[in-house]
Amino acid sequence: MSRVIKINFTDVNFHIKEFQKVYILENCKLYFYKPFHLQTEDKNNGKEFEDKNRTIHKEQEIKKINSQDQLNEKEDITKDYAQKIDKEINKFDENNFILQTKKQRQIDPDNYDIFYDVYTSKDNDIKSLNEELEYDGFEVNNGIAEVGAEFFDKCFEKGIYVLIPRLVSSDKNEELHFDPVPLEDKGFVVTDFRKGKKGEKNIDLSFQRNIAKIKNPNLTLQSPKEFLQALNENKEFAEDDKIQQAQAIKKACGKKADEITKILLKDDKSLKDVIRDKQELKKEIGKLQDKQNKSTKELNLLGRLEFLQRNQKKVKEYKDIIDNLQNPQQTSNANKNNTDDNKKKKLTKKNQNQEEQKNKNINSKDIGDAGEYAASMLFTKRSTRYLSNRRKIDANFNTHSFNHTIPDFLVTLNDYPTLVEVKNVQDQALTEQISFELKLAREYELDYLFLCNHYTKLIDNITNLEIFNKDNKNHKGSRRGFIYHRHAHRSIKTIFKEMYLHHIKGAAPNKIIIKRLNLNNSANIEEELNKNKQIQKN
Repeated sequence: MSRVIKINFTDVNFHIKEFQKVYILENCKLYFYKPFHLQTEDKNNGKEFEDKNRTIHKEQEIKKINSQDQLNEKEDITKDYAQKIDKEINKFDENNFILQTKKQRQIDPDNYDIFYDVYTSKDNDIKSLNEELEYDGFEVNNGIAEVGAEFFDKCFEKGIYVLIPRLVSSDKNEELHFDPVPLEDKGFVVTDFRKGKKGEKNIDLSFQRNIAKIKNPNLTLQSPKEFLQALNENKEFAEDDKIQQAQAIKKACGKKADEITKILLKDDKSLKDVIRDKQELKKEIGKLQDKQNKSTKELNLLGRLEFLQRNQKKVKEYKDIIDNLQNPQQTSNANKNNTDDNKKKKLTKKNQNQEEQKNKNINSKDIGDAGEYAASMLFTKRSTRYLSNRRKIDANFNTHSFNHTIPDFLVTLNDYPTLVEVKNVQDQALTEQISFELKLAREYELDYLFLCNHYTKLIDNITNLEIFNKDNKNHKGSRRGFIYHRHAHRSIKTIFKEMYLHHIKGAAPNKIIIKRLNLNNSANIEEELNKNKQIQKN
């Protein structure tokens, strides 16, 4: 017989945040709900717990929903399948492709699991645990919602083992500008809140801004000619593009610094001198970092100042990189006055190293972030304009699943929920991330907007590549991890064409749009995407 564990709960401070170190300070409450879509059952050989009334409870486990069975498709159909898709898509011309209408959408766009919350929606009458157990919502003060141990005691006594947190507005008549669902759709097992050696617990919950709603006539279903042109475009990547990449990063970081400066000064005008003097900024950050037992306001300020400093440093760093790229060091001048062969060799080697270093200067993550910043011109100003608005999604609702993705953006585009992927790269294959996003798009009827640069080449990188492209010596090589995957025999181009076909033939309501933009030129993007002025209205 297993040992009975006496359980005592502790007080918990939930730190309510927008980003890692930026708090949502007030005007909202934290509520808890019983899970709507999960079931619990006694765990085999589970522990036994005794509550304060000496009642015995057996450890519970969540019943998971099984993921879809993976199909092991034969590799030798790769070439035939790609040719079949090409043959089908080439049948359509400008006049006979079918435009989908709103009536063909079988699900109301507001009722998607990843956009619509059954717990807090006004058209549902689901009681929170707070109401059921006669507790008011836990008020957020200075970024913290304090939940006493007695609340968890009551949950445990009533046999409520799983808690789903939600953030709601303190004023029922006011709309909360944050998604009520925490990032990663986080839930808790009540025994997580047992008293430990350290006493009260501190737990972070992060919430994103509301999904941006966008009307844009330039991001609608493309004709077959437009779609294939966007799919196959392959502009060469030039030295000027590299310079533009560095300029884009510098500009993006500068804009982020400007935005956070406005936020800081709005909260506290006395920070003006600190923000504008790099030494004073460094000093203030150091002082806050060294302080023990920081308040949430101080943690909030520290996070924002560090964000400002980080972006200011990147502006300086990329200014130097741009100068280096625009005025490359010439080896000839360095060698003019050196007659010694060994010195010449050393200088040549040094200059080669400098050239190599120059080529490594632009960080790929910075390039990607700059592309996302440029794409964020889609957003309304009330949404997170210069920072990604995203949530981890798990299509299978497993509690511990490796099948998840964090899309670059989730938006409502021309009335339909849309998953946006931004790729500011030279080559792009079908990755497991993109593959899973496409699965989500089909499962939830999400439109899929793929934003990339004019020089981004979509490549036929697939499992067992030699079958498909055995005569191409310059090819990028085979990918791994797709052997037992539904998309094993598809390249990114094939799967995009397949998705397009499914929509225009009426087999699937969700569409794909491929948009090529100069993701290194935010002004150019803002001009193009902002032709409909409603985009930037509050």
